[in-house]
Amino acid sequence: MIWDIDLESGEASVTLCRGAYEREAVAMTVKLWARRARCREAGSKAGFFRIVLRPAGGPATRETLQALAGGFLCEALNQQCRLDTVKLNGNVQKLILTQALYSAQKAGERSRAAVSPARAERLAREARGMMRKSGGRANGRSA
Repeated sequence: MIWDIDLESGEASVTLCRGAYEREAVAMTVKLWARRARCREAGSKAGFFRIVLRPAGGPATRETLQALAGGFLCEALNQQCRLDTVKLNGNVQKLILTQALYSAQKAGERSRAAVSPARAERLAREARGMMRKSGGRANGRSA
């Protein structure tokens, strides 16, 4: 990570190594910073991203440009860490979802097995009879 401040042009440039940062993380950072600064990719060398930042409003002082570049670098690191975490935890999420679906399937099979077909039919007849007695209203109330 390198940054350069050019007071004459009122811009700060940030250079990020492609080995450490993915294009997706850099693109997300540029989108997030669109309100704070005008961001553009400029003349990236092989193996590096070069982003030029110009403050969206206000004067381009040395302090403003340093804060802009430092904040951009911090956000780029944050986005890259988020991407890395999602990649690392992706298999865990799939495993948890698979286990939950498997458990739900087994629970459904156990509950169906616990009620015999004869008992299920008897319960259904009782429910239909109760509905007829109430005039088609559940719990004696109209729908």
